[in-house]
Amino acid sequence: MKVCPKCGTKALRMTEMRPRASGVPANRMRRRCLNCGHGETTYEITADQMKQFEDLLRLDAAVAAYMNVAKPDSCTDCIHWTRHGCSMGLPEAGGNFANDCSLFENETA
Repeated sequence: MKVCPKCGTKALRMTEMRPRASGVPANRMRRRCLNCGHGETTYEITADQMKQFEDLLRLDAAVAAYMNVAKPDSCTDCIHWTRHGCSMGLPEAGGNFANDCSLFENETA
């Protein structure tokens, strides 16, 4: 039995239940507290629908994580990089090894 969110008693009674309409994935339930009169509406789904929803959330999180993968810094992101190359005189500068370089400094860091 559900508990009233307003007064905390278990005196909630269902006053109306509407099965889902076409295109609506949930049943609508209306309950009223016999103690304080507070009413609430909930939308309830089946366990299968909840599993599908959780699967979609996991997929969404995986896509978001994939899209926000940090790209490695390149030498051109370093504050020591000029139009003539590395101002610190590193001959191997210019590649994607900047994260391994002990002299690498990014303006945002």
